[in-house]
Amino acid sequence: MITLLPHVFVGIAFCGFIALMPVPSDAQPYRRSCHFVVEVVPQGAGLEDILYSFRIYGTTPRYSRVNDLRRVIRDYGTTCLQTHWANRDADGAPPECREPTHFEMQEYPFTAMADQIRNDLCDANPGELRLTADVELFIRGERGCIERDEERGVVDPARYIVLAPNYQLTCPARDIGGFENVEPSPPAAPSHPNTRFPGNDITLIELEDAEGWQACWQACEETAACHAWTFRDAGTSGARYTGPICLLKSEVGEMVEDDCCQSGVRG
Repeated sequence: MITLLPHVFVGIAFCGFIALMPVPSDAQPYRRSCHFVVEVVPQGAGLEDILYSFRIYGTTPRYSRVNDLRRVIRDYGTTCLQTHWANRDADGAPPECREPTHFEMQEYPFTAMADQIRNDLCDANPGELRLTADVELFIRGERGCIERDEERGVVDPARYIVLAPNYQLTCPARDIGGFENVEPSPPAAPSHPNTRFPGNDITLIELEDAEGWQACWQACEETAACHAWTFRDAGTSGARYTGPICLLKSEVGEMVEDDCCQSGVRG
C-alpha cells in the first residue's frame, strides 16, 4: 500500500495544474500593420490639400519578429506607391499593389491614379484651372513602420517620402449654368514683347519645345494668384533645363528689355 503524504499530493496536483495552463508560444500568430497616408499639397495660398490613406496588415508566428514584419510591410507599401506613381496614367493598379496572400491591404484608394488625383484636387479647389502640387507619402505606426533616429535617440513620428515635387495638372472643363466653361483665347501678341519681369515668381513651368508664349499666358489665366508672366525662349535661362520656361508672377515689378523673353500682365 502506498501512502501519499499531503505535501507530496499538493505538489503533484500543482504540477498537473501548471501543465494544463496555456503557455505563450511562438506559434501564436501576431498581427501587425503600418498606416500609409498620401497627401497632395497644392502650391499657393488658400488652396486645399487632399489625403488618401490605407493600411497593410501581416502576421508572424514569432513575437520577436514583429518589428521585422512591419519593415517588410513598410517596404511593400512604399514600392507599391512608387511603382503606381511611375505608372499613374494606367487604368489600374500595378502588380506591386495587388494584395499578396501573406498581406492584407485594407482600402487601397487608387486605380487610375492620375485621374483620381486630378479630379479630387480640382474638386477641392473649384475655380482653379491649372495646379502645381507636391505628392507626399507619410508612413505611420510603431517600430518597423518608422525607424529610430539614432542621433536623437527617439522615434520619428512619421516616415516621409516625396513621390513627386512640383506635379503639374490641368483641371477638366466645368459646366456653369448648363453652359460649357470655354477658356478665353490668347491675344494676338503679348502685351510686353521682348521684355522680362524679374522677381515676384510664384511658379516655374517647364514647357515643351513646341509651346510658345501663349502657353504661359494660358497658365497665368488659369492660376488665381498669377497677375503677370514671363516666357523665356529655349536655351536662354541658364538653368539645367534647356527648353522654354514660363514664370508666373504675383505682380509686375521691374521691366527689362530683353529679346530672350515675352511678358504679359493679366487683364
